[in-house]
Amino acid sequence: MYKNKKILAIIPARGGSKGIPFKNIKIFYGKPLIAWSILSALKSKIDRVIVTTDNPQIAKIAKKYGAEVPFLRPSYLAADSVACEPVIQHVIDWLKDNENYNPDGVALLLPTNPLRRSEHINQAIKMFTDRNLDYVVSVAESTANYNPYWMLKKLPNNKVVMFNGQPLNRMKAQRQLLPVFYFKNDIIHLFKPSNLQKTPPSLCGDKTELYIMDDSFTGDINTMEEWYVTLDKFKRLKNYEKI
Repeated sequence: MYKNKKILAIIPARGGSKGIPFKNIKIFYGKPLIAWSILSALKSKIDRVIVTTDNPQIAKIAKKYGAEVPFLRPSYLAADSVACEPVIQHVIDWLKDNENYNPDGVALLLPTNPLRRSEHINQAIKMFTDRNLDYVVSVAESTANYNPYWMLKKLPNNKVVMFNGQPLNRMKAQRQLLPVFYFKNDIIHLFKPSNLQKTPPSLCGDKTELYIMDDSFTGDINTMEEWYVTLDKFKRLKNYEKI
């Protein structure tokens, strides 16, 4: 723990992945994909690591790598249309009702990004605790081609404009003139459980801070193309660590 704060890690892993069947337990660099998220959490200042899944096989593998799987997720929370908020709230409520466990913070660790390191989790926990924040979200800076001010939109009348409706001649030509934007890289979402009690429930809170990271750790595996791209990144990071 860090400064006696109980931080609960929740790793959601449904069995019904459409893009890559059983993606979460497919072997990625010698281990099931979900194992990398579990191991990074166990090496960090996280208090407990819970995997929420509807699939017994995923549960068995998660336990093998050191995570807790105190229950199988009910089917009504296992559809691909279900948002993450009710899934997380279900875990929090179960732990409170069955174990009288109430965390100070919850870290959502999506297994689709195996590039996560324990030091990333620890740095986010330090920010969250030292600044008494409601929400810390990991991000990377958008490259020029993915900056909103270089994104185009086609209108129903076939006219092409900028993302905000302005004409193309208002577009900034130089990358250096673009405003800075960030995108979520799914390394960590760290938040106070009370955020979920708002209407509508949300991970976000009033006191939010960005944990700005290098783009090297950006990954989100939903297709085989993304699998290979992320695996290449993983290998390069591993080789760099050996230097």
